[in-house]
Amino acid sequence: MITAKDDAQLSARITHSEPEKNEEGEITGYQAVGNVNARCKSQYTMQSEGGTMQTTFTGSGHKNYPFRPESGTAWCTLDVNPGRRLYRLGLPSAYIEGKEFTIITAADGNITTESKSSSCDVGGWTENGYSVVKDRSYDPRTGIIAGTHTQVMYSGPGVPPPEGSGAITKPGEFLYEAAQQGGHPLQSIYYTISWTLQIGKPPARVVLEPEESYDKWMPQLPMGAGNIIKVKARIVEPEGAEGYITFKLEDVSKEPGICLNFPFDDTKTDPDLTIHKTLSGMWVSDDGQQAKTEKVNEATVVVQAHDWGAYGKLSATAKLIIGGEEIEVPAVFEDTGEHYVTIPQDTDDNSIADEWQRQNEITGCSGKADEDEEPNSNYPGDGLSAYEEYRGVHIMGKHVRLDPHKKDLFIYDPDDLVKDSFIMQGAAGELQVHLVTYGEMNCGGKAKLKRVVNFNHDRYHIVDQHGLWVIKHPGKNEWHNWGECGKGGFGEPAPPKTADPYVYIFVDQIERDLRKTFNDNIGQIRFRLEKRGIKADEAWLQQKTEECIKMVVTHEIGHGIGIKHHETPPGTTEEDIYPSQGAWLCPMRYPWEGSRPGAPVTAKPYDETVDILSGQYSWSNRYCTVCMSQIHISDEGY
Repeated sequence: MITAKDDAQLSARITHSEPEKNEEGEITGYQAVGNVNARCKSQYTMQSEGGTMQTTFTGSGHKNYPFRPESGTAWCTLDVNPGRRLYRLGLPSAYIEGKEFTIITAADGNITTESKSSSCDVGGWTENGYSVVKDRSYDPRTGIIAGTHTQVMYSGPGVPPPEGSGAITKPGEFLYEAAQQGGHPLQSIYYTISWTLQIGKPPARVVLEPEESYDKWMPQLPMGAGNIIKVKARIVEPEGAEGYITFKLEDVSKEPGICLNFPFDDTKTDPDLTIHKTLSGMWVSDDGQQAKTEKVNEATVVVQAHDWGAYGKLSATAKLIIGGEEIEVPAVFEDTGEHYVTIPQDTDDNSIADEWQRQNEITGCSGKADEDEEPNSNYPGDGLSAYEEYRGVHIMGKHVRLDPHKKDLFIYDPDDLVKDSFIMQGAAGELQVHLVTYGEMNCGGKAKLKRVVNFNHDRYHIVDQHGLWVIKHPGKNEWHNWGECGKGGFGEPAPPKTADPYVYIFVDQIERDLRKTFNDNIGQIRFRLEKRGIKADEAWLQQKTEECIKMVVTHEIGHGIGIKHHETPPGTTEEDIYPSQGAWLCPMRYPWEGSRPGAPVTAKPYDETVDILSGQYSWSNRYCTVCMSQIHISDEGY
């Protein structure tokens, strides 16, 4: 069985045009100036009796197209025939670098390969470097051309796209390969583009001018009240003209709460951006989405954020008298050529502030991207989209924006078992472990949302992402049964959603077992410790017991994020031997010999716990390479 799926987007902006001149100085045409953003995430899966092969490609790119007098190559074109009221548009495309990751799952385990030099085209290259939309009509009275166009990129199965219809991008390439091998993937791939352009000189010109700090501004609610940003609308032409200016907020986010997990009982969906009535000094509608001025040449509105992920578009229209006729002129933001400014600055249309993307080096990503790569494992992502990580979470009452490169695990730790455990001291490498409150992980909410950390969501949501709830439990009075996660470490790696509601740590059982082992072997332990100048007393036993609890907590959390027990030697099962083989310092290793009499393999001729209590070794405190490869955080698909 062969399947393929993709998610690709391309956005382009023409900010302005520059005249092209011949040697005599005559204008022969105009060259478009602007930029292109593109991204692509594609997945190809082939399944057979021998196993599966899954290849994923992710990539994004940004390119500026400044004026080049002698370039000779157009990234997009526009030809206008005013006599026939027709135009022809050459559509842009993008060539982007990305990363290709393959997981081969076979009977003998996983083999992974990674390439950082894969690339693909998004948008298609067909005629002179661009696809062409031909002979569309327009109204010369307004000078605005607008429309949509759908183009085929793949027309399978097994059939390449018709010549001149578009490129085989990375998703198209996957599908074509699948169809050639006899699979049944999607029948076709299409992409749809839309455009709005102003041609000719408008009868009047109005501009939008955000304040100087605009490119750095991000929504914040540091003391509960949102921060503000100012945007001016100014009538530039005719010089000195006045009119009535109307501001509008549109496409405004309405996320519940103020971030992903606070407050946990807030279901209101009021606009996340409003025009501030007092500071703007003009009439403002009750919902704060519209403002109007008296007759002015320029006016400034103050927009306030009410959510850490607040997003919207602010436009302005001036109504003025030109040549005795009343006209409405939409203001333009000259940096982008659009009739609005995004709040915050958002050139790639993903609802994420460009400044946050620059800080985290993920410019051009999708708002729904989930490509956290650290720590490296067979399961990328952590269930939180790029937009959700940007919007952020409350952690112990403090707001935090997350790192889109590092996987995040949330834990409710009411008995303070996790805060000093090895998992908090780097046992899982770059895994970001966050200890949250009862409400911040919705532990008291509806059953289907218990342990969910991103319960306040609207746009760019991937999955209800679960955390772990770790508690102290008296245990089952079973020798060396020190904890329980529900999954028990058996089966394939699976994310936190599949764990039991609680991760149990049997603290009393740990203390009983270690005290018995200590007392039963006191002679040997005292002899070894005295040689090192250490007294085998209650304080020493308490120290080693606390360290053991840290190891057990890390072991059970390991199960909660998909890590299995270490494999048993060939010819044995877990009933034959407790699997104390494996990397010495890995907490998934069992620190005692537990083979039954007559078992074919004995892990070690003596109990490792005695060695640890004797100070010969330390409790295991860092996952081994094999265990790290199994870390599975994202609940997507479960």
